[in-house]
Amino acid sequence: MNEIFVGIDLGTTNTLACYLRRGRPNFIRFAGSGEMLPSVLYVDEEKNIFVGEKAKKRGVIDPLNVIRSSKTYMADFGKTWTVHGKTFTPTKVAAEILKEVKRQIIKKLHCADEDTINAVITVPAYFNDNQRDETRKAGEAAGFNVMWILEEPTAAAIESVHEKQLDKKVFVIDIGGGTFDLSVLGADHENHTYRAIAIDGDDRLGGDNFDKIIQQKLIRKIEDDVQITNLIKLKKR
Repeated sequence: MNEIFVGIDLGTTNTLACYLRRGRPNFIRFAGSGEMLPSVLYVDEEKNIFVGEKAKKRGVIDPLNVIRSSKTYMADFGKTWTVHGKTFTPTKVAAEILKEVKRQIIKKLHCADEDTINAVITVPAYFNDNQRDETRKAGEAAGFNVMWILEEPTAAAIESVHEKQLDKKVFVIDIGGGTFDLSVLGADHENHTYRAIAIDGDDRLGGDNFDKIIQQKLIRKIEDDVQITNLIKLKKR
């Protein structure tokens, strides 16, 4: 039996995963989307579940039966989606996304049934205990041995400190699909220790929110232009 170690960034918009080989991280590639797996779930009329790029494409044609940005609602126990008769909680959506990640890991690394896949899954720095616990449950439901739920800014700081051999405070800005994180971390490269000094963030400020504001402005602009055009036509009459 082999033990495999992977890191997973379960994102609002996209999910990434990497594994260690000879001490170096290597990204898992997903069919049709490269290193980034869209965090999208779709259910068809036969109740087949699709995740990733296939779900994203099918969702364009059938938007009422696709789920996007579910991470925004993690541990919101009143939130569910019903698509083609199947009901999902945010945790169940996350589990389905992570199952696809695991399938690709098994395919890439030629894992045997008895192999253990150990995972570190990252979450926003401000995630509370319930949100962390639900993320862990999703990972376990997908078949991972979840070793650690790690804050995303800490993961970024560890990588930067390791690469540049820094021994100082690190300021991490993380703008995601649905979240905005600011963190100051103390790094001790020599002793491999990392300490969160200050953390703040907004769980409703990210790419989705920016898109929505731009969309609303465009709609108002089109409505204004249409009204002006109609007024001009009326005056000409």
